[in-house]
Amino acid sequence: MIRVFSIEDHWMVVDGLRARFRGDRDDISIACSAETMEEAVAIDPDTFDLILLDLLIPGTDPPVNVRRLKATFPGKPIIILTSEERTVWEMQMCKAGVQAYLTKGD
Repeated sequence: MIRVFSIEDHWMVVDGLRARFRGDRDDISIACSAETMEEAVAIDPDTFDLILLDLLIPGTDPPVNVRRLKATFPGKPIIILTSEERTVWEMQMCKAGVQAYLTKGD
């Protein structure tokens, strides 16, 4: 089972992910979620396998968020999930060390 940690400030997106991924069917589940980076860094790293990070968390800087998560949760893969389709962001996030960049329109 892949346990996903969703960091997303829109609860409807998190609810949609929970409805879409079911452990009994997909072997993927949304194990935990946070709306802010402060909530995110307080999560127990033993509760999840990978991080699904919204690019634009209000009041934060995306590259700083990735660095903070990598420092707090070393070895945990980070995947960006965003509605931002400009390639400049994808390039910046890949340079920061994320494993994938997915747009919500995909």
